Amino acid sequence: MKRLTTLGLIGAMLTLNAPVFAQTHPSCKKKEDNLQLQLRYAEKYGNIHRAEDLKRAILNVREHCGKESYQEDPNFALNNAIYKENLTKKIDKQRAKVNSAADELKKAEHSGKAKKIREKTEKLKERQMRLDHYLSELESLSGS
Repeated sequence: MKRLTTLGLIGAMLTLNAPVFAQTHPSCKKKEDNLQLQLRYAEKYGNIHRAEDLKRAILNVREHCGKESYQEDPNFALNNAIYKENLTKKIDKQRAKVNSAADELKKAEHSGKAKKIREKTEKLKERQMRLDHYLSELESLSGS
C-alpha cells in the first residue's frame, strides 16, 4: 500500500510539474519524451521497479537537464542496458512464436477448415502485434 501511495505521489508530481527547461531545450524534451514512452510501457506491463526508475529519471531530467552540472544516473544506464538485453531475448522468443504460428496457419489452410484457419490467423496476428510492440520499444530505447 505504501508503495502504491508513493507511486501515486510521484506520478502526480510528474504530471503536475511543468518542466520549464525541458520545454525550451530540444535534447531535454527528447530525453523526457523517450522516458515518458518507456514509463507508459513499464506501467502497462506491470514492471513496477522499472517504472520507479523511469520516474526518478524523468524528475532528474526535469530538474537538471541542460545545466552544466547535469550528469546522467549511472545506475539508470545500467538498468537500461539490462532492460535492452531482456527485451532482445523477448524479441527472439517472439519471432520463434510468430514462425510457429505461421506454420500452424499453413497446416490449417491445408486442412481447409474455416474455423481452424480463422483461429490460427488470429493467433498469428496477435503474436505479430506483440513482436512489433517489442521491436518498437527496442527502437525507442536505441534512439535515446
